[in-house]
Amino acid sequence: MYNHTPLSTKTTFLRDVVIEKLSTGPSRVSEMVTEISTERKVTIQAVYKVLRALKKEEIITIHRRIASLSIIWLQSEIDKLSATKKAYTLNTYIEELKNSNKGHVSFTFNSLHELDLFWTHAFIIVEESTPPEVPAYILIPHDWFFYSRVKTDRAWMKELMSHKRSSRMLVTHSTLLDRKTSQERKKIMKNNLELMFNKNPLQQQEFIYYNILGPWVFLGKIDKSVSAKIAQFMEKYNNIDLKKEEHEELLSIINERGKFSLVIYNSPKKSSVLIRKLLKYFE
Repeated sequence: MYNHTPLSTKTTFLRDVVIEKLSTGPSRVSEMVTEISTERKVTIQAVYKVLRALKKEEIITIHRRIASLSIIWLQSEIDKLSATKKAYTLNTYIEELKNSNKGHVSFTFNSLHELDLFWTHAFIIVEESTPPEVPAYILIPHDWFFYSRVKTDRAWMKELMSHKRSSRMLVTHSTLLDRKTSQERKKIMKNNLELMFNKNPLQQQEFIYYNILGPWVFLGKIDKSVSAKIAQFMEKYNNIDLKKEEHEELLSIINERGKFSLVIYNSPKKSSVLIRKLLKYFE
């Protein structure tokens, strides 16, 4: 249910026990430590060590000697499970769209975090069945994924590079942070990535994001309030090596609740119309 770095079997077991204990509600630290130590026949020191690690990872909070699961961590886990649930129904939708060669399917989400997880999963499913000579188009107002959604962003790039697919990214704005971020991306993807800034051939608004791959069009809509905060963040900072407080500010935006959606089209006509508007920037 949750991610953590590799640990000893004993430590991993104790982490599970602590989280399970706190899943029923907050607990006084001293009482919980004694209870776990007695029930599981481990030392008190071992339990405290696990508590310190969980607090450092922001999975739990401890205030006035009361331990609780972090609300932010809980919401992140809920988002993951929600995205997973949708993902298990996605394959059926994709197959139906492939066979009909027309139509679309829509999904709604409660956070940008949840949308990004699901979108990456959906794109990879389509990418794996698309001939490698077909270029991928990415049209985004800002490139904030590189350092705020590291796992999904790297999975995305790895998938594209594994097929040596040409990726054409158009960032409709041109903040210094956008340029620095995309240049770092270019170092990884090298000749597989073409970049264009400060152009908006589709006249897309700040909250609209596109991916186009062959007949497939992914249209993502971000909550307008969240989108505005992302734009403010990109204007405010110009160093890709974000400080701790700056990174936390960005993550709080990513985890904010709101209205988010993704529409997946399998439409050669719609795709070709959009691509014709983009080609002149990548010739």
